[in-house]
Amino acid sequence: MSGIPSPSTAISRQFDARAASYETIYDKNVARSLWHHEKRRRACWTVQWLARPGRLPDDPRILDVGCGDGFVTCQLAESIDGAIVQGIDVSPRMLERARKRAALALPTGRLEFGVGDGRKLPGRWDAIVTLGVAGYQEDPLSFLSGWAERLAPRGWLIATLGNPYSLLRVMRATGRRIREKMGGNRGVPFQACSSRHVCRQLEEHGCSLVERRFLSFSLGVGESSWEARWSHHWENVAGRSRAASILWAQTEWLVWQKK
Repeated sequence: MSGIPSPSTAISRQFDARAASYETIYDKNVARSLWHHEKRRRACWTVQWLARPGRLPDDPRILDVGCGDGFVTCQLAESIDGAIVQGIDVSPRMLERARKRAALALPTGRLEFGVGDGRKLPGRWDAIVTLGVAGYQEDPLSFLSGWAERLAPRGWLIATLGNPYSLLRVMRATGRRIREKMGGNRGVPFQACSSRHVCRQLEEHGCSLVERRFLSFSLGVGESSWEARWSHHWENVAGRSRAASILWAQTEWLVWQKK
């Protein structure tokens, strides 16, 4: 599919290297860091949104782009009656873990995984989920627009974006550039992307924003569980103020619906 840019092999190698420790993000009772907290929160919100009665047609087709170790994919397959759920990822090692997780899952419909970027997958989808993926693409706008084209009428697109206006994210980006100059952090960086620009682009593809939530109200330094607790607190406090959220929250969780 020409509308979706292909990911680089560097991303595949980067997430192959992370695969061994990835499952601990979801399997621990207490989040060990801010990023554990973020991934678990966005997973919970996504499953709750799509599993709500009336949100999807009977036997819906759901695609999880950049499914990682398959946690969200399996949760969707277990929570939505008759769902045909497919997870795709460019990392073979992540998918090895996803298939192990799937072997223990109890899907109500069909659950499949495949290696690749999904550009050649046929048909339309009633929901496309892509969490923490757009920021690793060379062109996040084209990436999300390409998937918006693959939605069925009334279909849902759920994604997370790095908030470029967050003071905390600016501080992290500055720290990363310093470490790179000192010879560290040679992986593919996660780039922030304005949700306003994304929304404008997706409107051209018939998708309207229907839900927006902010998360990661902390800097994200190491394996510090107090940061996860602090961020959770500020989701409830600063999250009520759009201005405060834009200035501090590092991540946005967004839901669009196709006309």
